[in-house]
Amino acid sequence: MLIKATPILIWVAFNLKMIKTLNGKYLYLINEMRWNHEGNKAMSIGGLIKKFNGSMVGYLPIKIMEGIIGIVTIKVYTTLFDPKEFGDYQVINTTISIGFLICLGWIVQGIIRYSNTYAKDKEKNKQFYSTLVVAWVTTVIALSSLFLAGVYFLPKVFWNLDYLYALLIIFVLISYSLNIILLTQLLYSDKRMLNSVLLLASVSIKLIFTYILTRFIGNTIIAIFISHSVTDFAIGLIAIFSSSMLKLIRLKSFSKSMLKALITFGYPLMGLSLAMVVLNISDRYIIKYFYGSKDVGLYTSNYAISSAIFTMIMFGLSRGIYPKILNEWNNKNYTGANQKLSLGGKYYIIIALPAAIGLFLLSAPIASIALGPKYFEGSDVIGIVSLAMFFYGLSEYFNRGWELKAYTFPILINCSIAAAVNITLNIIFVPIFGYMVAAYSTLIAYIIYAAISWLRANKRMRFRVGKKSLWNILLSCSIMVIIVLAFDYLFLIDLIGLIIVIPLAAIGYFITLFLTGEIKNEISNLR
Repeated sequence: MLIKATPILIWVAFNLKMIKTLNGKYLYLINEMRWNHEGNKAMSIGGLIKKFNGSMVGYLPIKIMEGIIGIVTIKVYTTLFDPKEFGDYQVINTTISIGFLICLGWIVQGIIRYSNTYAKDKEKNKQFYSTLVVAWVTTVIALSSLFLAGVYFLPKVFWNLDYLYALLIIFVLISYSLNIILLTQLLYSDKRMLNSVLLLASVSIKLIFTYILTRFIGNTIIAIFISHSVTDFAIGLIAIFSSSMLKLIRLKSFSKSMLKALITFGYPLMGLSLAMVVLNISDRYIIKYFYGSKDVGLYTSNYAISSAIFTMIMFGLSRGIYPKILNEWNNKNYTGANQKLSLGGKYYIIIALPAAIGLFLLSAPIASIALGPKYFEGSDVIGIVSLAMFFYGLSEYFNRGWELKAYTFPILINCSIAAAVNITLNIIFVPIFGYMVAAYSTLIAYIIYAAISWLRANKRMRFRVGKKSLWNILLSCSIMVIIVLAFDYLFLIDLIGLIIVIPLAAIGYFITLFLTGEIKNEISNLR
C-alpha cells in the first residue's frame, strides 16, 4: 500500500503533536486534560494511550506506518523497474486483485459483517468459519483451474504466459487471499495488536525481500511476485496458528444454510466488486490497449501514491469505527450506531479533505521525491486522483446504512452508474488526449458516485455533519492553502522545502481547528 506524502505527513504531524503532549512538552494540553478528568484527577499516560488505541482513530497510526513503508516501496520499485516493466506488473497485479474481489471478496465482507454476530455462539461460530474455509478452498481451486485453462486456450489474452509463470501467479492469488482473509479475521476478532504487527511485518518484508531478489535474478517483476507470494503465505500461516480459528474449523460443521446466508449478503457485493473494478481500475486496461505498458506505468505509479494514502485513511478509520458501529447495531441501539456513523464521517472529512488539497497543491514536488525520475511526467495524476479519492471515501459513509441492513443492492446501482460514466469517458477521450484524461474521468465518476450515494442513502441510517463543523474545516483548509501558496511563491519546494512547508501547513490547519473548537472537542471524545 502506497502513501501520500502530504496527507500522511499532515496526519503524522498531528500524531507527533499527541506524542509530544504525552511526553509533557505541551503542558497546556496535558494540564487541560488533567483538570477536566474526574474532578481534577490526573489521567494516566497509559490510560490515555489505551483510550486512544481503542478509539475510532486508534487504528489510523498503524495505517500511517504501513503507508510510509508503502511510499518507500513505490520509490524503490520505480527506481528498480522502468515504466514498461512496472506497467506490466500493474496490469497483472490488477488482474489478480480483480479475481480476488469478484470471487473471494464476499468472504472478507462476511467476516467483517458477521464475525462478531456469531462470536458468542460456539456452534454458530464453528459453522461460520468452517463454511468460509470450505468456500475459500473450493473457489481457489475453481479459479486456478479456469486461469490455467485460459493460459492454454487463450494465450494472447493471458499475456502469452508460460506455465511456470502461470503457476507463480496462482500462488500469488492463493497467498494474497489467505493473507487478506486472515488479517481481517484477526482485526474483527479483537486481536488488533497481532493484526498490526503482522500487517507491518508483511509490507516491510516484501520490500526488503524484493530488493534482495533483484540483486540475484535481475530487475525483473518476477522478483516482486515471488517476494509478495512467499511473504503473504508465511504471514497467513502465522495468523492462522496464532488465532483460535483452527480450533473452529471442522468439515462436519459446514452449513449450507450458513453459506446461503453469507451468499445472500455477499452475492450483491460480487456485482458491486465488479462495478468497483470498472470504476477504479478499468482505466489501466484502456490505457494499455491504446498506448502500451509504458503509459500504464507512468499513470499507475502516480495514481498509486494518491490511492495509497486514501486507502490508509479510509481503512485506518473504518477499521476503528465500523466495529463500534456494528456493536451498537447488533445491540439494537440504532441511535448510538447513527451517532457513531456521523462521528466517523466527521473524522474522515477532518483528515481526508486537507490531505486531498495538500496532495493537489504539492503533487509535483512529491512525485519528484517519491518516484523514480522516469515517472515524473505523470505527476499531475497525483493531485487529480487525490481529489477523486476524497469523494470515493465520502461515499463509503453515505452507503453504511445499507451495509448495516445487509442490503447492498442500492450500493451496486450507485456504483454501476458511476462506473458506466467512467468507462464511457475513458473509451471516448483516452485515445484522443492520452492517459491524463483517465485521472479526470476518475474524478468525475467519484463525484457522481458520492452525489448519488448521498441522494439515495438510507434515510434512517445516514451520517450527518453540522454546518458549523464543515465551515470550521473549510476555514482551516483555507489557512493551510494560504500557507502552502505563500511558501511556494517565496521559496523553491524541493525536499527541504517539503520538510518545512508540510509541518507549517499542518500546524496552521490544526491550530485553526483547535481555535474553532473542533480539535478540542475531538480530544475530549478520547476520554
